[in-house]
Amino acid sequence: MAGQRGHGQEEKKKQVAAELKKEETQENFRISTVYIVAIIVGFSLLHGLGHRHYDRLRVLEKWQEKTGISDEDTK
Repeated sequence: MAGQRGHGQEEKKKQVAAELKKEETQENFRISTVYIVAIIVGFSLLHGLGHRHYDRLRVLEKWQEKTGISDEDTK
């Protein structure tokens, strides 16, 4: 009987260890997902800032063409 009781405790330990490993895996997956989303958002923001800067340059170039004033004239 003592051997059977010890066997039950071993099974319980294995079950608890498996649950902890499962929780750890899920937590790692959540962390990885957060990092991936943060990277995508970061690149999206940088991409948007690049377009915004380019659009401002295009507007400035059009304004300079329209008015005939260049960067050298304003210095």
